[in-house]
Amino acid sequence: MPRRKMMVAMTKNLHRACLVGDPSPIVAKMYEKISNPKPGDLVVEITSHHEVEYRGFGILIERRVEETFISVDEGQYSETVWYVQYGPKKNDVVRWTNCMFIAALTEVERY
Repeated sequence: MPRRKMMVAMTKNLHRACLVGDPSPIVAKMYEKISNPKPGDLVVEITSHHEVEYRGFGILIERRVEETFISVDEGQYSETVWYVQYGPKKNDVVRWTNCMFIAALTEVERY
C-alpha cells in the first residue's frame, strides 16, 4: 500500500474513532486538533468521497474566507477556501472550496 494512501486511511479512521458521544478528555483534545487544521499541518480532504484524491492530501498553506462576485443582480457571497500544497513544486497547490479538511496527527502529543 502506498504511503500516501496509508496516511489518508489512518487519518480518516482516527477522525471516525473520535466521533463518540461522550469522549474522554484525551479523545476530545485529539478531535479538536484533527478538526481544526492550521497552516503547516498535513491535511486530508474528507468530503469529496473519492478513493484517494492525491490533491486532497498535503500541507495546508492557508484557509481563508473569500468574497466572490456573481453579478450585479445577485451580488457577492463569501466562501471558505483552502489552499493545499500536494507536491514538491511551487505550482503543486490546489484551491479547494465547498469541502472540509482534517489534520493528520504526525507527532505524539502529551495530554
